[in-house]
Amino acid sequence: MGSVESSSYKKRSDNQRFIDVGKEPDKILPPLPSISQLHSSASSLHEAVKPIHHLVEDLPYRVAYSLERCKNPKDGLTPDESAAIFLYTQQWPPEKTSFYTLFNRTLRDENRAKLAPFHQYFNLFMSVFNKLPSIQDRVWRGETGDWGDQYKQGTVHVWWGVSSCTDMIHVTGDFLDQTKKRTLFNIKCITGKIIKNHSEFPDESETVLPPGTYLKVKSSLKAT
Repeated sequence: MGSVESSSYKKRSDNQRFIDVGKEPDKILPPLPSISQLHSSASSLHEAVKPIHHLVEDLPYRVAYSLERCKNPKDGLTPDESAAIFLYTQQWPPEKTSFYTLFNRTLRDENRAKLAPFHQYFNLFMSVFNKLPSIQDRVWRGETGDWGDQYKQGTVHVWWGVSSCTDMIHVTGDFLDQTKKRTLFNIKCITGKIIKNHSEFPDESETVLPPGTYLKVKSSLKAT
């Protein structure tokens, strides 16, 4: 659960995971499976992604690259655990083929059967997520366009994907279209996890919120 304050400004657009609020269905979906329900037998990242090799181009190479970059992980994680996060943060063109895009699209799909090939990776990802210490801090997320009418004070929303945020407002701003209106979400998170030690882009100071995060809008401001 988190609380949100949103404000709309004018500002450059790039379709990145920090600015994909608009891809959320913004409705109640069937619940996501819990780790205890998945009964994953995967002992490595390579095994966890085998069922989705056909869905992601060059996935074995991406996994090998992630493991190479995560040989000496921090935060008490194993190389495979750290690489599971690193794989999520990788980005390659076109953006729609990146792993995180496909993973989040599936998490946001009402048909939970489509998540089945991801069960082993989802189990590994959430196991790692739960090992990292939670932070209670204010973080930022953005989206191109004015979302003030949808995110009104007092409304409750669910973000079904992995929500990428940052504690540095300029990072979010760098991904937004400076020529258009934008909405910045200032989120007081309760269960956020800092993943910069396991990200391909540590300078983005990324904090992620878990899939299925509920948020309540505490206040909003429209800039003129």
